[in-house]
Amino acid sequence: MKKLMFLFLLVIINSNNYGQWEYINSPNNINDLIILQSGKILAGTNQGLFTSLDMGTSWDSTSINTIVYKIKSDFVGNLYVASNSLFKSADQGLFWEECIDLYPDRIVDFSINDSNHIHLFAESNQALSVFRSKDFGTSWQVISNIFFYENSIAKAFRIANNSIGNTFISYRGYGYAPGGLWFDYRYLKRFNDQHPWLTVIEGKIILDFQFLSGVMYLATQGEGIYKSDDEGNTLILINSGLTTNNIKQIIASDEVFICLTDSGVFRSLNQGISWVSLDNTGLDLSTINRMYLSQEGRLFACTQSGIYVFTGELPVELISFTYKVYENNVILNWSTASELNNHGFEIQKKYFSGDWFTIGFKEGKGTSTNQSDYSYTDDISNINNSNLFYRLKQIDFDGTVSYSNTIEVDISGPKEFALYQNYPNPFNPVTTIKFALPFRTNSTINVYNTLGEKISEIFKGEMESGYHEVQFNATGLSSGIYFYKIESENFNSTKKMILMK
Repeated sequence: MKKLMFLFLLVIINSNNYGQWEYINSPNNINDLIILQSGKILAGTNQGLFTSLDMGTSWDSTSINTIVYKIKSDFVGNLYVASNSLFKSADQGLFWEECIDLYPDRIVDFSINDSNHIHLFAESNQALSVFRSKDFGTSWQVISNIFFYENSIAKAFRIANNSIGNTFISYRGYGYAPGGLWFDYRYLKRFNDQHPWLTVIEGKIILDFQFLSGVMYLATQGEGIYKSDDEGNTLILINSGLTTNNIKQIIASDEVFICLTDSGVFRSLNQGISWVSLDNTGLDLSTINRMYLSQEGRLFACTQSGIYVFTGELPVELISFTYKVYENNVILNWSTASELNNHGFEIQKKYFSGDWFTIGFKEGKGTSTNQSDYSYTDDISNINNSNLFYRLKQIDFDGTVSYSNTIEVDISGPKEFALYQNYPNPFNPVTTIKFALPFRTNSTINVYNTLGEKISEIFKGEMESGYHEVQFNATGLSSGIYFYKIESENFNSTKKMILMK
């Protein structure tokens, strides 16, 4: 069941993992799968390609009876299957034709770019090769051959294209060079028609990488997950919540990120900023070959014993939960991006040393894929305590409950003006600026570069007394030092912040 998630100050606070893995009747030794819009499953196995029209109840063999490593589709409806050869189907997998035979090499991975150009990444014992077809597999061009020493080992990992026409490969070659000197080459390289292969990253074993909205996400062995806004030249670790740095695969979508590690399957709802483990009960992690996320958001595991599907819902977006103090009221605001079977929210409060008690209820939207906004006002005119605590108790129609994080509210209010250091700092590209106003006043908050030029006006207007925060988005700005300044009738202050992309 899909559970609502809550966010306060950009921290995930509800990490319950509802759901479990269930086995789908399927052949053994599943290496990859794809699910078509019709619901048809194509599963690549060590024994060939199999199809199912009834979600695994029954399976049919196909004309492809050699080991299948990868299955993909292009943007006009053709299907492709990679083994030692590449096969193509123009009729949803009923008939297959061979596009290219690379025996004894094997096609480890292949990619299809926005122009439907196919790139193959193949390996033999001591060599790696990249082939390209611009006509749906009819003719091929060799765009790279990488040779290593005799008796060495060549490992191709991943090939992918970004939206601006560059092709990337990650690989490793290791062994003994003539004279007995050990070598171990680990590379991520980039290619386009204007430039030959350029080394982007050296020294890391990059088992998988993927592009989403111009950002590259890289899964490494031994170092965890990196993201890069500049095609791999600058790397930022995003390992928070992971229990291992050995990442085998990463899936990046607009709704949810998934990563397969040697200690479990993890998901992130905030584009990799933080990760939470799914319930991996029933899965033998050592037998998982690949994960697959369907267009409907269902997660599948391809394993040596068959196919498993995660039956719990994968929440699709973060939720906000904030407050403000206005005169004699605490105003709570929260939003849901989607809801499933949501009966509603109990609003609960407690004093510093007391027990939780319910002060109100807001009816939920049931099931909805639209953003829903909620607000509740608590009258505190007769309360003498300086600190109050609030939380939300979300209740499903079946009685299942989950709790938000606790918000602590200081109702005594600030006694003086203050501008606090932004957080995070350094940041990329969003940071939060917090400040305090002891009484209602007109204020402006601007951002300046090192030349003193104003580059952004974050806020201008009247604000109530209290603690406030605003966000600054530096998308489009270059890395460097910037200054933010608050000006009001009785106060002005400036602080430095660092944008690091």
